[in-house]
Amino acid sequence: MSLWITVYVRKPGSGELEDDPRATLESQLGGVEAWRTEVWGSEALRRRARFLPILANEDLYVEAEELAAFRAECEALLRDIAQIATELGHTDGGETIAFRLNNLLTAAQVADPERGVVCVS
Repeated sequence: MSLWITVYVRKPGSGELEDDPRATLESQLGGVEAWRTEVWGSEALRRRARFLPILANEDLYVEAEELAAFRAECEALLRDIAQIATELGHTDGGETIAFRLNNLLTAAQVADPERGVVCVS
């Protein structure tokens, strides 16, 4: 199984989630299921991140008011990708992790800033 990235919007009034048809993603891949603990929930990320380590225990929902902080987190992780890859024992210099981080960053960028929700499940 794989982790999938989906962009939703909250319906006005009810607050229910619905797909955001305006938020198209080139790739929805967030990693394989094992990455919940091996990458996103690893000690290397727990030291550097607030949002992604949540995936170790449950699906991640980033609400509209948190999107800017989530984007900043993804950008900071990308800047430190070589060190993260080394700590995790990835021999590709972080290319695989960076690909998934860029997918997450894109989702956060296209999500509606007032009602958008990025989900990784």
